[in-house]
Amino acid sequence: MTPEMPVVRRRGFEPARQQQVVLRYAQTHGLITRREVSERCPKTTPQANRLLDRLVKEGLVGREGGGGRTVGYRKPVK
Repeated sequence: MTPEMPVVRRRGFEPARQQQVVLRYAQTHGLITRREVSERCPKTTPQANRLLDRLVKEGLVGREGGGGRTVGYRKPVK
């Protein structure tokens, strides 16, 4: 883990901050996976899926891959 990408350990961590952590990680590392969202926010797998699905619907990230078991999410290039 890098110092600029904190892991959130608090319960009830507000959704706006979770979104910010996910988007910053995707920007810095190029890609974020559901597992990384679960570890950093912390969220269960279904909660991480819902967060990522919402970000995709809002156009903030794009889904990438899916042919195998790993799907990544990347910030779209504007």
